[in-house]
Amino acid sequence: MCGLSTATRRGLAVSSDLPRRVSTLFPYIRSRMIIISVEDIKILLTQENPYLNKLEDDAHQQAKKIEMGSIVLKYRPDSSVL
Repeated sequence: MCGLSTATRRGLAVSSDLPRRVSTLFPYIRSRMIIISVEDIKILLTQENPYLNKLEDDAHQQAKKIEMGSIVLKYRPDSSVL
């Protein structure tokens, strides 16, 4: 790692540990997770104000069941498999 700044080395250490950290949180965030499709991702990335009602029906229905607050969007290449 010669030549890398201290901040870069710290960033690499944190990102390499990320899967373990996310798996620790998974039991707590599972109820706030919405599975989205590639079409939903396109909407989220291209629209200025991508409201949840603009998502496909399946994702929108999932969102309506969650109380107000933060959500986790999870992309699966085949969103029909939950």
